[in-house]
Amino acid sequence: MSDRKKFVVMYCAKCNFRLVRKNLYMQNGTVGPGNNKTETCPNGYVPLWPVSWEQEAREGYKLLDSCYQRLENIKQEKQSLAEMHDALIKEYSDLKTKKEDMKEIIETLKNADNESASSPYWLILDPKRNMRCNIHELAGQITGPFFCREDAEDFLERTRYNFSSRAKTYCLSGNYSKKYDNLCRELRK
Repeated sequence: MSDRKKFVVMYCAKCNFRLVRKNLYMQNGTVGPGNNKTETCPNGYVPLWPVSWEQEAREGYKLLDSCYQRLENIKQEKQSLAEMHDALIKEYSDLKTKKEDMKEIIETLKNADNESASSPYWLILDPKRNMRCNIHELAGQITGPFFCREDAEDFLERTRYNFSSRAKTYCLSGNYSKKYDNLCRELRK
């Protein structure tokens, strides 16, 4: 006997309350369907009616549709969470790289030969047109800053094809920038 045959479902048309009626037969320990007589809903004065197979089928389809929609929403949320996760991983990786770069700069500044400058930094100057006072040309002739002479000279050596034969590495003092000057002093303690 199927489970549907073992009980009767009654429903309230006003509040959708459901009552499942079963009979327990004590003599042989079996369960059977209850009766389908109408009675008053416990939530009001409306009678309870038996649920028809058509009504149960319609509600089943409605439930199936609702579950399918929830599943689609969950899939979209999962995709959104996966995209957020990937973005966070990339951001973490970028921050980790930046942190490592900053550590390298700090170590370089700590160990750099200051060449008698209080807060040194190095530039590559390439006097291409006799250093005329055109600001755009002047800016195009300066490369840097570098935080140690070795880095500047290594860059100049690796990219020599970008520079004229007169390009040189120069050490300058950053003591006019209080933040940079304070950083250099703090790192040398």
